[in-house]
Amino acid sequence: MIEIFIRKKQLMKDDSMKNLTKSYLGKSRSNLITMEILSKVDKHKTLLAIPKEHTTDEWVVVVGYYAMYMSALSLLAKLGYKSKSHTATSVALEEFFVKSKMLEKAHFINFEKIRMKIVQFRTYSVFSYFHHFFLLRMFCKVHHTFQLTFYSFLLLF
Repeated sequence: MIEIFIRKKQLMKDDSMKNLTKSYLGKSRSNLITMEILSKVDKHKTLLAIPKEHTTDEWVVVVGYYAMYMSALSLLAKLGYKSKSHTATSVALEEFFVKSKMLEKAHFINFEKIRMKIVQFRTYSVFSYFHHFFLLRMFCKVHHTFQLTFYSFLLLF
């Protein structure tokens, strides 16, 4: 399946991407900090002059997903690959990291579930308290694994 994305130039071998490995990881960390800040907004609405009915729940999850996505791009960059789509990134992760058992399949499946839910939420503007906790619970499991996978991978090279 990865060949389809290579043929469509959604995934390309580009050794210059190796120079961006740390930048992607830094962006992932920055997204985690942003997620943490957004998750605390509700406690400080009065101080920040934010309307009571406003919620940041959706953005907490979206920014959390992008933290994972940037970690995934970092892993691919380390191999010298550039991805132009979320689907191509996911397929490449499976090909290079799940099949080689560097990333547990269960964590990859959770990443995929989050990715698909984000697409669903963004497409249909459907977001609820239940979805927020469902995604955050999955996010916490998956992102930690991505970070550990990345650091383990760095030790190999």
